[in-house]
Amino acid sequence: MGFSTLYALYKGGVLVPAFDLLVELPTDSLGEIHLQTHWPNGVPAAFPLVMQFWIDDPEAPQGRAGSNAVRALTP
Repeated sequence: MGFSTLYALYKGGVLVPAFDLLVELPTDSLGEIHLQTHWPNGVPAAFPLVMQFWIDDPEAPQGRAGSNAVRALTP
């Protein structure tokens, strides 16, 4: 996750977010990730957060696969 974009080449793909936050999220038994649905108190309006998931993928050309990136803004 990052507060801005980087668009750096990485493992045969494009790493979109800048390296501001690195979060490892556990999955449940179905491989799903559950996140909170609200922003923490004190986050200013229109605060950007760019997110992208990367996973180990032995079938990918360089062993990693990335999701599309999304950009969220606080209300």
